[in-house]
Amino acid sequence: MAMKIYWTYDELLERVTEAAKEVLTLGNTVDGSPIVVAQSGGEKEPAIFITAGSHATEHAGVSAAVALIDQLETDHKVYVIPTRDPVGLNGYAYALSLGLGDEPAFDSFGEVEDILRDEGEVLFEEDDMVLSLIGDYGYASSRPTEDRKCPQNSFYHRLQRIHQEQPEILQPLLGRRLYMTPGQSGVEGTGDFGRAYTIIISLEGEILHINRFHDTVWAPVESRVTRQLLAEINPGISFDIHESQLMDDHYWLSARNQPDPESEEWEQKAARMTIQAIADSGA
Repeated sequence: MAMKIYWTYDELLERVTEAAKEVLTLGNTVDGSPIVVAQSGGEKEPAIFITAGSHATEHAGVSAAVALIDQLETDHKVYVIPTRDPVGLNGYAYALSLGLGDEPAFDSFGEVEDILRDEGEVLFEEDDMVLSLIGDYGYASSRPTEDRKCPQNSFYHRLQRIHQEQPEILQPLLGRRLYMTPGQSGVEGTGDFGRAYTIIISLEGEILHINRFHDTVWAPVESRVTRQLLAEINPGISFDIHESQLMDDHYWLSARNQPDPESEEWEQKAARMTIQAIADSGA
């Protein structure tokens, strides 16, 4: 089955509304977009909880989560948060519009770099990496090269080094969101500018993303509403769907150690069945 690509959040919401029994708004992110949960499945409990899209640049996970809303056959209640980053899903130009006021047009990294330099306060520049503050948001761009297959990942680690070695550079970004170009040339559903990779600089200067705030006191709305729903429905099983990068044709499954033998048994069973399903699909 071909992956359905949602290039705008409105397009995704339209499909989610068609597929779900009910769609509820859990909260609203910085541009006012609703963070939604789709309800489907049966009436049995405990519920099944599925999330995706904490990294908008991993669109295969979002596509899979949307498909599961009406394709997962179960008698249990199903709750799906199809994406936790509506802004990033809408693309880098859209993310830039939050700081600029209007959505810019560009076709190259050179044009993006010019925007960051001309319209913002440049905080850091090294080789072809540019970090700028525009309005209330940070923006970063990094070009793909032979040695830099995943520029967003490279810049992410460069920012962590800056935090350790030159923390004063990041002072203007404390508590702010930072949107990065993905630079994933040839990657279906993302490409160089089709999404924005969202980073949040903590008040302590830590370089974090939306998936790193599940147990922190200070957290962005996307993480807060996710953990609030998790506490409310108390699911029997949860899946957070991502898309691997820099892993070639491999799959990675994170199965965490559970606090009691029965839960650990079910965790291992779910992990084995997931792996077997991937193998049976011919992937």
